[in-house]
Amino acid sequence: MERIAALGETDLQDTAPARVTCCVGRIGDYVWVDANRNGLQDAGERPWAGVTVVLSMGGQQVASATTDDNGFYNFTGLCPATYSVSVLTPAGYLPTPVCSNNPHLEGDANCSPQDVVSNNDSHDTIDFGFYEICQGTIGHSVLERVNR
Repeated sequence: MERIAALGETDLQDTAPARVTCCVGRIGDYVWVDANRNGLQDAGERPWAGVTVVLSMGGQQVASATTDDNGFYNFTGLCPATYSVSVLTPAGYLPTPVCSNNPHLEGDANCSPQDVVSNNDSHDTIDFGFYEICQGTIGHSVLERVNR
């Protein structure tokens, strides 16, 4: 004979245990002005506030963040997946020419976009460096030599 649960009562006898996947992964770190263009965070190189960092998954943007006054950004509550982190290049600057595809090194410039495999863990080493485009000129006059 089948039992029927009364209103407000739950029959847990025939239910399977629920599986819940918590999304606690984190990706983030730092954007700075790489004045000497060596791809490393050196003493005296300033952090960059207000830079947009984009998080994508499967080619689709899932989030964006803006670096704080100290150059830091952070994406939290990430489920296990492969993400791509990219940064919008600020006007008048270029990405540092020396970059690393190793997302586990601290203090170096990562290439943009940088792929990161998150398994509910933290990746606080995804850094991006930029340098200012030179705006100088070379000479401005043409001289004519006259032999007299």
